[in-house]
Amino acid sequence: MTHDEGACYAPTEIYGSSIFLTHWGRTDLHHESNTAFTPDNYTQEYVHPEQPNGWMHLIQGHPCYTPGKDLVIPALKLPHHFRQSPLVFHPPRERNILLYLRGDVGKHRLPNYSRGIRQRLYQLWKDEDWRANYNVMIGDGGDIPGDYSEHLASSKFCLVVPGDGWSPRLEDAVLHGCIPVVIMDGVRAVWEDQLEFERCSIRVGEQELEGLPQQLAVVPQRVLEDMQRRLRKVWHRYAYVSHPILASEMNEVLHQNVRIWRQQMEDNKQDPALVQRITDQLKQRAVFPAHDDAFHTVLQWLYWRIPETR
Repeated sequence: MTHDEGACYAPTEIYGSSIFLTHWGRTDLHHESNTAFTPDNYTQEYVHPEQPNGWMHLIQGHPCYTPGKDLVIPALKLPHHFRQSPLVFHPPRERNILLYLRGDVGKHRLPNYSRGIRQRLYQLWKDEDWRANYNVMIGDGGDIPGDYSEHLASSKFCLVVPGDGWSPRLEDAVLHGCIPVVIMDGVRAVWEDQLEFERCSIRVGEQELEGLPQQLAVVPQRVLEDMQRRLRKVWHRYAYVSHPILASEMNEVLHQNVRIWRQQMEDNKQDPALVQRITDQLKQRAVFPAHDDAFHTVLQWLYWRIPETR
């Protein structure tokens, strides 16, 4: 179920006897819709001559996601979306942005959008001058112009916060090698229950936003590098590239990044023979999918679940 709030409104009879693939890992049993897009509010009762008793009684009594039974899967990010990531062989950039979030920060939204998290973070960013004091970037395109992929590849930590429900901020972070900072209480992130997610991410409570830059600034360098190293071991499970069209686009991105490497070496007046040798080595290494992608990971998990369905 790809709805903003996933399987929250799935009929209870179906939910209890099915495996749900969803982008929204909300786990509380008694829940109400939190969307700020009112037509999508699934807890609005609706009575119709063919359904005189409404529909709320048909969807109550289950969470939006049950760990072990259901699966929170990545949203699709096309390869060009993360083309400047060092994980796809773009020359690495200095990660000089401490914390990053660019997108809808609720300027023209109802107060319950994003549970109010984006709005509060944006207000703190402005009021406490997080940009000047910590080089934190939080805002929309008007506040933070520039190339999105370049920004993510230049950030140490990236915020993962909800929107009207799920938001693909985790995929943005992981695919750029940026450590996810997850702020959504009671909501499981993509692959959080399948991978050692806590070893390559940070969770922050929704009521613990003040002082966030100060907390991240004192993370020891060795801890940060260890999380980055662990992220590099699993990032490919967040990318869909096994389909031929996506694989072709990924190869175009890889080849373009190899050309960027070569151009940089030539601009630095490197020995032509050395440039050619390094370029040839990069071409051999710049291959994907060399590992299982997101789709393979879904199939592997479903295969592992077969004994429990019998």
